[in-house]
Amino acid sequence: MGTLLYARGVPFDHCFDELNVSQRELVLNVHLDYLRAGAEMIETNTFGANAVRLAAHGLSDGVRDFNWHGAKLAKEARDIFGRPVPVRNAEYIVRTDRFRFPITSHARRWQRHR
Repeated sequence: MGTLLYARGVPFDHCFDELNVSQRELVLNVHLDYLRAGAEMIETNTFGANAVRLAAHGLSDGVRDFNWHGAKLAKEARDIFGRPVPVRNAEYIVRTDRFRFPITSHARRWQRHR
């Protein structure tokens, strides 16, 4: 999804997940192009739609909206195309390097319980 959005003029530093709301036709057309090319499954445009990744764009409050609209667009493309293909939620497991406890205290606690 991201590669095709970039090829269609969306710069890499733009939040691709936000396009589900601001440029829905663009995202819908990418889904339809995948289906026309013979895709047997489509993924939502939600790869980075989590609070940590969206915070870099000042959009962390949009997690729910971007995910909801991303799923809706993928399902809409499937319905327009008229072929029952699975829709998969694209997601990125974020490594935040943020720990609940400082790593040293966490490591000490783990060693005590070994």
